[in-house]
Amino acid sequence: MNEVNQYILDTIKTHVWGGFDTPDEIQGIISDLFEEDADERVLREFVSIEFKKSLKLKNNDLKLQM
Repeated sequence: MNEVNQYILDTIKTHVWGGFDTPDEIQGIISDLFEEDADERVLREFVSIEFKKSLKLKNNDLKLQM
């Protein structure tokens, strides 16, 4: 993975796990950060993957609190 992709992936993780941005907002961030060397398809799919991980963890936390 090149440095551009890694930087954008790290940014996506930060925004997803921060809990304040919607998937659409993060897609906009990708557009703002996009550079020629970036793999747009992978980066855009990564948003869904990270949101699913986040949701799964939050759901597990809720079950433990009950």
